[in-house]
Amino acid sequence: MNGQQKKFLPRMADFVFRQTLARLEVPVAQCFEEADQEIAALASEWQCPVLSNDSDFYVFHLPAGFLPTSHFQWKEVKRSGSRSYISCRRFYNSSFCAFFGLQHQLLPAFAALAGNDYVKQRGIKWDQFVPKGRETNRPQLEGLLCWLKNFQDPQEALEAAVVLMGQLSENKKEILHRLHVGMEEYEPRGSKLSRFFLHGAPPEFPALEEVIRPLSLKPGCTRTPSSRTPSSRTQTSLG
Repeated sequence: MNGQQKKFLPRMADFVFRQTLARLEVPVAQCFEEADQEIAALASEWQCPVLSNDSDFYVFHLPAGFLPTSHFQWKEVKRSGSRSYISCRRFYNSSFCAFFGLQHQLLPAFAALAGNDYVKQRGIKWDQFVPKGRETNRPQLEGLLCWLKNFQDPQEALEAAVVLMGQLSENKKEILHRLHVGMEEYEPRGSKLSRFFLHGAPPEFPALEEVIRPLSLKPGCTRTPSSRTPSSRTQTSLG
């Protein structure tokens, strides 16, 4: 791999994972495509942190925080009295907003602007908004955060971003619509799986318009941040 380190899962890893969960009698619900909203809804309702390595959970409002699997010290088991534990890091988006001086309600707008392919195609140089002299490994993202600090309302921020894109006025409505669709991915909602995990009741099928709307989006104008994996992936919620 040209000297680069790559991580690959064995072909049967998914099957073995399911078998192990079944053996341990852990209830499982599988969502085709994205399950982020459902996981965030469950975490909010149950007041528990989310364990994942998906950076989208930095954006969701999670009362108990986000535990990235990449920050678990798996090989360094520690002891405290009769108990053993593994160190990790817990992140709260409230701390993230406080660090960057960003209004909490602007986080979904940040995700929509940072990950929307159509916005990227317009070539906005967000790094121009990074304060001079500040060193950063992600100038585009930090520049966007610095730019968003000037706004209180997400709608106002999105409209200002469209102006930066230099779009003709007749395209403004369509672009704003696509950005709003991206923001909707992070809006809080009730869990559809809570009754399944608590009482074994299967969730209802989604309304037809909920299925059709995502399919109607045109290629090249995605509604999902680039940190997400392809839509063919399935995600799993564990009880």
